[in-house]
Parts: sequence; C-alpha cells; structure tokens
Amino acid sequence: RGLGDVYKRQELYWISNFLMSKKIVYETIENIHPDNHEKLKKDLEQRLGIEIYDFEIGDINFLRDTAQITIRYKP
Repeated sequence: RGLGDVYKRQELYWISNFLMSKKIVYETIENIHPDNHEKLKKDLEQRLGIEIYDFEIGDINFLRDTAQITIRYKP
C-alpha cells in the first residue's frame, strides 16, 4: 500500500460522508463536449450558487438539446 492508496481512501471517505448529489437537466448542450467541461462546471456553479466537487454526464437528448447531469457538491 502506497501513499496513493491512503489518499484514495481518504477521498472516498470524504465524498461518501460530506458531499450531496443532485440530478439536473442541463440545456446548454455545447458545454457537454469534453473540451468544455471546465466551462460547464463554472456555468453550473454560477446558476446553482454552489461549489461543485464533480459531475457526471448521463443521458443526452440531441432532439431537445438537453443532458441529464449528476452533480456532487459541498452542502
């Protein structure tokens, strides 16, 4: 077990005990592209007024230009 394992365990503990998650529908589809993930995160933080730890993009509906995103944030 190396130092990396210790950090990973601490991160998993922190995430599971101190972060909340929420599913949202996002309509700015151009920010879904991997090159725009930092822009997407900033846009979500500004709209929601919270600091986002990370996010996961789920289903994308190209007909409606929406995506379902699960965000994890500090309460």
